[in-house]
Amino acid sequence: MSSTIFDIEEMLAKDGLDPEVLHFPTLSPFDSEALCEAARRAACIVVVEEHNRDGGLGSIVLETLADARILRFTTRIGTRFDPKLNYGTYHEATVNFGLRGAALADAILAACS
Repeated sequence: MSSTIFDIEEMLAKDGLDPEVLHFPTLSPFDSEALCEAARRAACIVVVEEHNRDGGLGSIVLETLADARILRFTTRIGTRFDPKLNYGTYHEATVNFGLRGAALADAILAACS
């Protein structure tokens, strides 16, 4: 998802947002130090993940910040599990869940406003 954020960076900048993008390729080990350093500088934290938002990166971010007593408004953007959905290809799924282009930019901007 990091490259996707870079793809929409211009859309975000037009609305005054200058995101600091952290890339977490694994949940274990998890770079809690980098997260906490960035969170201390942030007014708002938006976790974007290309899979189920429950029990994933967003959850570990919230737990890490709570343990470090860093209180910031935090939003998780990701997929949800629904056995009735046809997820299709990776690209189709990310589009259907709003994890691409203008839809993602709008979700991030809404979370930070």
